[in-house]
Amino acid sequence: MKLLKVNSLDIKTEKALKFINDKIRKHNFDNMIALTSFGKDSLVMMSLIRHEHPDFKFLWIKPPYLPESILNLAKELQTAWNLNLDIAESKHLKDKSFMENVVEKPNLPKTNPENCCSIFKVEPMMRYCQEHNVKAWFSGLRSTESEKRRIYTDEWKQGEFVKYHPILDWTEWEIWRYIACHNLPVAKEYCEGYRSLGCKPCSFVGTTKGAEREGRWADTALIGLGCGIHCVCPLGNEEEMKKALRESHEV
Repeated sequence: MKLLKVNSLDIKTEKALKFINDKIRKHNFDNMIALTSFGKDSLVMMSLIRHEHPDFKFLWIKPPYLPESILNLAKELQTAWNLNLDIAESKHLKDKSFMENVVEKPNLPKTNPENCCSIFKVEPMMRYCQEHNVKAWFSGLRSTESEKRRIYTDEWKQGEFVKYHPILDWTEWEIWRYIACHNLPVAKEYCEGYRSLGCKPCSFVGTTKGAEREGRWADTALIGLGCGIHCVCPLGNEEEMKKALRESHEV
């Protein structure tokens, strides 16, 4: 895949590529993955990584309430890009009693979104990393998405684990400019006004003047915040996870 030169993005693109290559050389591919949600930021990060490392392993943490467009996009790219992709899902998905009584009847995405994210995103992520001895990952996290994400640095250490953010300083405009210039496919919701896209019950159209993530969990106490994946140490235990989630959702 050939990367195009994109005027104002040249410097940031080259910086991100160098950052990615430096970290991959450091780890020599051992115990290292890249997270993807198949959202706009993940797509840019994936494109950058695959530029020189097309066989690099990606991990999709797949909750049960994703929009159909994301599911279709993931299927499309698995084939078109021949992705080296692992999928992590909650072990509770096969438990009909749990899904009916704990999730569906109380409408968990609305009544307790923090617990919903913990069950379907954070716990599967931690289980995967611990079972596969993952020590580092790349993610498409960006500091300009929200106030909460301004605390992160491009290399974020949590004990023995390290998280790398190659597009941390990219703006929303730069993300869309890169997508347009490289003809990357995106979920249709972005064309309908969504600026940040997650699970279907918890994603809404935001405003052009508001924070980028204001449409996430817009009708709950978690409005504009996160699912907890980025604040929790993947190699931690259950108590550490709960503490990190509480702290991450304090406003």
